[in-house]
Amino acid sequence: MNAFYYFAELLVLESSAVNLPLALAHKSLAVTLLTCVCAQSVTWQIYRDKAAQLQAEIEGALPAEMLTTAIQSGKSRTLGEIVSALLRGEPDALIDDQISQPEVSQWAGPNLAQT
Repeated sequence: MNAFYYFAELLVLESSAVNLPLALAHKSLAVTLLTCVCAQSVTWQIYRDKAAQLQAEIEGALPAEMLTTAIQSGKSRTLGEIVSALLRGEPDALIDDQISQPEVSQWAGPNLAQT
């Protein structure tokens, strides 16, 4: 869970140096990861607290529907599904099943793995 937290932190930092659609996609993935960190009972409390704080800081930057989708994805996905999508270089797959493809491309632009 620590790795998910730090990956989310990096995504948020990187989002300030990319175009808006990609920044939104980075922040959405960060919210998915942070939601997962907070939802896991094995996560140390310090990381749950840090994840909740970082998530609160970036939630306002996301459109409401995108935020809801990211949170739902973080709660509904298994650790295996999240890790698998990240290792395949397909983080968009974490939200593709939740919403239709045109909406994903509206937010995400190019695949996150291309950054």
